[in-house]
Amino acid sequence: MSSAREQRHNLKIAELAYAAFNAGDLDTLLKLMHEECEVHVPEPGVNAGTYRGHQGYREWYEQWIESFEDYKATVLEVVPIGRSHLLVVARQTAKGKGSGAPVEMVSGNMLQFRDGKVLALHLYPTREEALAAAEKREAEKADE
Repeated sequence: MSSAREQRHNLKIAELAYAAFNAGDLDTLLKLMHEECEVHVPEPGVNAGTYRGHQGYREWYEQWIESFEDYKATVLEVVPIGRSHLLVVARQTAKGKGSGAPVEMVSGNMLQFRDGKVLALHLYPTREEALAAAEKREAEKADE
C-alpha cells in the first residue's frame, strides 16, 4: 500500500474512532484497535499509565468514562507523520462526574497504526509533546 493510501486509511480510522468514542461505542472502538494496542497517559494525567491489548483498552476507556459526564472530543487538527502515525489535536469538554465542574482542555494525541488499525494511542497535554512522540516513533520505525 502506498504511503498516501495508508495515510488516507489511517485518517478514516481515526475519524471513526473519535466518533465512536464520543458516541460511547466501545464495541466499534475495539474493532478499530489492533489486538496488541497500547494506550499511554503520562503522569499526572487522569488514569495515568500504560494499558495494553483490548482488555487494557477496555479498562482505560471505562475508567476515563467513569471520570466524566457529557464527555466530547472535538478534533481541531490532524497531521500525518510518515506512513503510520498521526498527530491529533483535540478539544476535550466534559463535566467532572462527582463535582459537576466543567472541564475543557486542548491536548495532543499520537496515534500509530498497524495492519489498518490503531496500534497506539498516547495522550499528551500539548500538541508539541504529541508531535515529538510521533516523529520519534516514526523515525525509529524507519530505522527498523
